Amino acid sequence: MGNNPWLGNGLGYNKFILGKQSENGYLNLISETGIIGTAIFILLAVYVIVSFNKHVNNPDTIATAKPWMQYVLFMLAAMMYTSSEVSANYWIALSVLASASFAASKSKK
Repeated sequence: MGNNPWLGNGLGYNKFILGKQSENGYLNLISETGIIGTAIFILLAVYVIVSFNKHVNNPDTIATAKPWMQYVLFMLAAMMYTSSEVSANYWIALSVLASASFAASKSKK
């Protein structure tokens, strides 16, 4: 984690400064963003997934968003075995789940 384990070395440090990446996406993440950045990344994903499961009861919404949920879970699991950076597709899937959860929570009120 270099000089600053709490805040990391900065995004792109492993790829551009060291010239290599770890074979584990979470090790890359913790090296670049530190303990705080990695915790925020994981907590954000957990919050969206839990919120989605809590608020969405409409079968149509579940059917539409289920592939996105599966993709997010797949990406979180795949990060343990790949050195690829988190792609834009992951953030798109996470935002779709967040917006479906938000819309479902607002419609209940």
